[in-house]
Amino acid sequence: MSRLVAFGCSYTYGHGLEDCVDEDMRAGPYPSRFAWPQLIANSLNLQCINQGEPGASNKQIWYRLVNYQFHPTDRVFILWSTNGRHCIIEEDRQVDPIGHWVITKRSRMYYKHLYTEQDQTIDSKLRIEHASYHLSAKPIEHYNLLFRKDTVQMPCSARILNTDFRTIKHGRPRAVDQLHPGKQAHEAFAVEILKEIS
Repeated sequence: MSRLVAFGCSYTYGHGLEDCVDEDMRAGPYPSRFAWPQLIANSLNLQCINQGEPGASNKQIWYRLVNYQFHPTDRVFILWSTNGRHCIIEEDRQVDPIGHWVITKRSRMYYKHLYTEQDQTIDSKLRIEHASYHLSAKPIEHYNLLFRKDTVQMPCSARILNTDFRTIKHGRPRAVDQLHPGKQAHEAFAVEILKEIS
């Protein structure tokens, strides 16, 4: 069976949905079967390989994608995250997340001394373009999606679908954790993606 391989953050993983949250509201051990990648895979009769990682930055998404072993028939969907996240890739290839919610000295120092919105916007654009180039060279069918449209505020050579999750999730019930998009938002997002790629 051909595969749908999805990359992204918690919005791809399905954090907060009823089958993907623990008693402390942390992400469950497996991606949600109600998350948009599984819904699209079901519609296209594909096996879903959800590589989403809660809290992932665009750098982390890119790093996971360029090191992934794809099959020639894979269809790849990448939901790029917000620009306010970052990470450090250690010598052992472990990823140390940097985010406003991460309470470490490294994270505090990054936002105090290094972070600028413009720098992160440029970094995201470059990672999206490189990921698209990487997949096109294989060649593997792929679709870039944005959580929010302003992730890339300048011309980008990568093809990016118009549908963004931030717009879709507004006005729809939240997930069990009351932070992430609920089932209706994931369903609506999947429907819009399928319309756009058909």
